[in-house]
Formats: sequence, structure tokens, C-alpha cells
Amino acid sequence: MIDLRKLALIFRNDVRDYKARRDANKAEKARIRSPGFRDVHRESLRRLNSALRENAVAIVGVAPPTRSGIATYNQAILTGLATAVDFFGDFAAVDEVARMVDAVAVPPSRVRVFSDSVFFDAIQLNHYRTAIFVLGNSDQNVFALRASHLAEGAGVKSIFWYVHDPFLFNLYLKSLGANHRRFRQEMLDAYGNHSAAAIDALGWRPNLRGFLENKWLTLRPLLNGHKITGILVNSTAARDLVEAEAHDMLAPGTVHVLFLPSLPPPPPIAVDDKERRPLRIGTFGIPDPVKRTERILAAWRRIKAAKPDAELILAGYL
Repeated sequence: MIDLRKLALIFRNDVRDYKARRDANKAEKARIRSPGFRDVHRESLRRLNSALRENAVAIVGVAPPTRSGIATYNQAILTGLATAVDFFGDFAAVDEVARMVDAVAVPPSRVRVFSDSVFFDAIQLNHYRTAIFVLGNSDQNVFALRASHLAEGAGVKSIFWYVHDPFLFNLYLKSLGANHRRFRQEMLDAYGNHSAAAIDALGWRPNLRGFLENKWLTLRPLLNGHKITGILVNSTAARDLVEAEAHDMLAPGTVHVLFLPSLPPPPPIAVDDKERRPLRIGTFGIPDPVKRTERILAAWRRIKAAKPDAELILAGYL
């Protein structure tokens, strides 16, 4: 028997996902077409031509004021960095670049900041020793993915993807546009013809739960046909996921963990103590409709009514 409430919930979630992707696409088109974008392109190109660099590192990724934890993180790791780095971000105006320049210009900083629109010019003018493309599981990161393809086509030898989230369904789907046939063929090429039934069951546009159920990170179709030097991740758990997904597409030892927190094991808990502990639920990410924070809070109110001592933890951006 069909569960109409479940179907309605799936439909509502799909509509919200579509609206989020549509709004992100509109925002990116508006950024590129704005007079401010043309100004930031000209200003970045002028500075790029005025001082060429040898043996620097190029990094492409989202930057403030983009509302993203990755954008904030990119600015934080570049602040005061003594390595020669040229950073290319998704800026929409000259003053946005200026604010990031001021933020990272803490001695002994050797970081320069440009619009992503001049990245192709930069890899022609400068001999970068490596290029790093910062990727996360959202539409905001598609420009960085496409920049990595530009670098590969231009002959950049050392290319790394810094993957903040090994699950990249949204990034992959957005990079495809509305090309259903291409999606099906790329998924078959990546996961094999024996997966055809499961791939067809995803539908179009695919429900992300289907990717999780089949343990498809979509790294395989993203990597297929492209040559990169390695992948950077933030944990051993992420490394294990990436290596399980793409073990035959990456050379051994090319998935590198940047941060490996070593925490002491928790003390053993007696059963009676564990039963007396309050329920604790955590959610991570930007609190907004895209992350469906309002649904988490609505569910939380129902839990709190039944378990007054339960705890909710919201962690992440701001």
C-alpha cells in the first residue's frame, strides 16, 4: 500500500532541493552579469599582469561574503600564510576582494587575492608549482570544479582537489545541468552496467537518498576522464570513504589527511549510567532553509515534550 504521507514528504523535499539549486544558479548568473563583476575582473587582471610569479601555489574556492563554512575556512587558513599563494574566489565586486586582502594581510603573508574570472589568464602567465581546488557538496563549488578542468587542459601538472565533504552528489548534479542522458551514461561508466537498475531507480532529478543507499559518493563520475595528482581530506574517515570509492582511479598514497585529531578514548560507561544520560542530538551546518534547520527544530519540539532533559546541539558556520 502506498504511503501518501511519505510520498508527499519526498515530493516536498525534492521541490525544496530544486528551489535551492535554482536560487544558487540564479545568484551565480546575476554575479557574472553584474557591473561589479566586470569591474572586479578588470581590476584583478590589471594586478595579475603587473606582477608575475614563479613557483607559487594557486588555490581556487569560495570566499566571503559567500555564506559558507568553507568560505570562512579558506580565508582563515590564508591569513598570515608565508607561502606564495594566489587565491581565486567567487567575488562579485572589487570591495569584496579588498576586504579579503585586508583580512589575510597579516605578516608574514605572501597571499594575493583575485577574482576567479582571471584564473585561466593566471595559469597562462604564471608557472604555478601546484593548483588546489577546494570542493564541497553544494552548487557554490561548481566554478572551482570547472577551474580544475581548465588547469588540466592548460597543462598544469600538479592538481589537487581539497574535498571537504567526500559525498559530492549536489556538486556532481549541478555540474551536469539538466542532462539526464549524460548523467545515466556517466553513472554506468563509473559504477558498471550491473548497477543499471539501481541507477535507473534514482529517477530524475535523483533523490539523494538513493546515492547513500548504494554508497555512491559520485567521486567516480567526477574523476572519470580527468587526471589529478591527489585528494586532500580532513579526516581518516573521509580518506577511507574516498579510497573505497575510487581505489582504482587514484595512485596509492595520493589521498592525504590534513587534520588528524587524536582524542583520548572515553571512559567506559556502566549500563545504568548510560541509561540515565539525557538524549543528545547534534546537527552541523549553516542554520538556514537549505539545511532544513526549521524541520530539525520542529522535530526537536516534539522530542523535548516527551524528554524534557534532552539536548540539541547546533554546530557550524557562525
